[in-house]
Amino acid sequence: MKFNKERLIQDIKNLYKPAIAIGVFIVLFELLFHKICPSRLLWGVPCPGCGITRAMLLVFQGRFVEATRMHPFWIAVVVGTVVALGTRYLIQDEERYKKINKINEKILFVVLLACLVYYAYRMKTMYPNHEPMIYEKDNLSNWMKQFMDHFKTP
Repeated sequence: MKFNKERLIQDIKNLYKPAIAIGVFIVLFELLFHKICPSRLLWGVPCPGCGITRAMLLVFQGRFVEATRMHPFWIAVVVGTVVALGTRYLIQDEERYKKINKINEKILFVVLLACLVYYAYRMKTMYPNHEPMIYEKDNLSNWMKQFMDHFKTP
């Protein structure tokens, strides 16, 4: 298999601006609000992916058991990324690429569905007392409520 350098160059040209925008979003939200999850920021409630970022940071430190406790779907992220990149840049035949991509899309759907089921399980068994499934009182809806409470008449 030959690496498809042209496809990589085209992808970089197409995706560098959105990648920069996402990076700026993450940095700004972390600096301003100390959280990057929109769900936690707006409502204080964890989303289905809460813990994935922390799990990946633990993986990069070689702490795989702790990463799996934080969010076991880090494994799907790593495997899915490797498969997607391999499919994208190592498959030269366009027909074969499309067939494999359709299979990958079906697998992704199943993984996302499993992640939602796991989220429901974690919300039932861990929320709101166990990391990362905690309620954060410091959220936009609470700030708005407190702001509006100042205008209530006694």
